[in-house]
Amino acid sequence: MDDLQYTLGEGPAYDAVRTGETRTEPDLAASGTRWPTLRTHADQVGALVAIPLRARSRTIAVLNGYRTHPGPVTDHHLDALRLLAHHVLHLYLHTPRDAPASPRQPEEDRYLFPLHRAEVHQATGMLATQLELPLTDALLRLRTYAITHDRPLAEVAHAITTRQLRPE
Repeated sequence: MDDLQYTLGEGPAYDAVRTGETRTEPDLAASGTRWPTLRTHADQVGALVAIPLRARSRTIAVLNGYRTHPGPVTDHHLDALRLLAHHVLHLYLHTPRDAPASPRQPEEDRYLFPLHRAEVHQATGMLATQLELPLTDALLRLRTYAITHDRPLAEVAHAITTRQLRPE
């Protein structure tokens, strides 16, 4: 779901980053005009919460919580997620960046590393240069390709940076 929001460029995580405030949606299918593309792709998510992880008044990440069925996000749920967010942020800020990955952790698990989307930014820059586009348009093209070909954005970015996929 996190990758889907990033690919589409919309969703509660985007709103939480932009506003610095927790976003909740008890029924994604009935969310009206908010996140119209996300609604059509998120058939296994009923309710969701996005809690910004903030350090020095800046949002540096978002903790997303999901339920498979629609329903209210209770104060108990929010308190538990906020406590988890606090601990995740503490670990993130106090874990040495040069610590080796666990031998049991697959190398492809990019979610535990702060630059897990670096290749998306590299591919965006490559597209912008090759197609003579502004960066925002290049990222939009990258996202559009991923959505229309039903491929993860990170996979498309990797194909571009390794020159397996040529921009058109």
